[in-house]
Amino acid sequence: MTRLLVVEDDAAVRSTLVTFLELEGYAVDAAASTHEALQRLSETAYPIILSDIYLDERTGLDVLEAARQANPACAVILMTARGTMETVLSATTVATFLAGSSAFRFVESTVFLLAAMAVGIGLGAVFTGSPASLLSVVLILGLLVASHLPIGILGAALSMKTKLGDPVAQIFSWLTQLLSGILYPLNIVPLWLRPFTLFTPLTYSLDAARRCLINGDSLLQPAVYWNIVYLLLYVVISFPIALYAFKRSFESVRRDGELGHY
Repeated sequence: MTRLLVVEDDAAVRSTLVTFLELEGYAVDAAASTHEALQRLSETAYPIILSDIYLDERTGLDVLEAARQANPACAVILMTARGTMETVLSATTVATFLAGSSAFRFVESTVFLLAAMAVGIGLGAVFTGSPASLLSVVLILGLLVASHLPIGILGAALSMKTKLGDPVAQIFSWLTQLLSGILYPLNIVPLWLRPFTLFTPLTYSLDAARRCLINGDSLLQPAVYWNIVYLLLYVVISFPIALYAFKRSFESVRRDGELGHY
């Protein structure tokens, strides 16, 4: 039976967690303070620890550090109702934070895409594709996700600095819908606007995916190949810029002592 450690200074919350975990089949030890938790860690190498962050004169981050020293393979789940970016980035890395915060949207978008394709098939849409064309679509969708991550990172950097919402992502989403061929064919876009359609990655991914799913094309066809090349260039160029902007914004906010606002 797996033995867990729950660290929580609120008696009611601690009791609830212990009861729930025991009902799930775990053996549970409980600690009401950082001192008690550190004492238990010196006696037992727990594989999993659930700890509140704000405990007493010390915090769950001290529990995290002690747990990693006692057992590097220990999984530590930190809980708080007053989470800030400063706390999150004290317990993990910027890369892990960015990956984790984007994972939900990625899964959500994937489910939405599959549901949309299912509806399309139900309405009579016919997808013509060989294994090569379907593999090409998988690659295209992966590049589409990768090409949009820098936009989210830039939006987070700007939001962190300005304390506003996420204007970069909102503006980009609005422009993408207008200029990438989602709502109408690009050949009806006014001539003076058409050059701007070349700057949205969705333009290339949509064109390539449509060619693969409707025409049965694959990477072997020049039109699909060049769309993928453009997407790769977009990712290679925009990712370092976005990460640099986020790093500078994060360092600036931390230097000013404003991370606790997030």
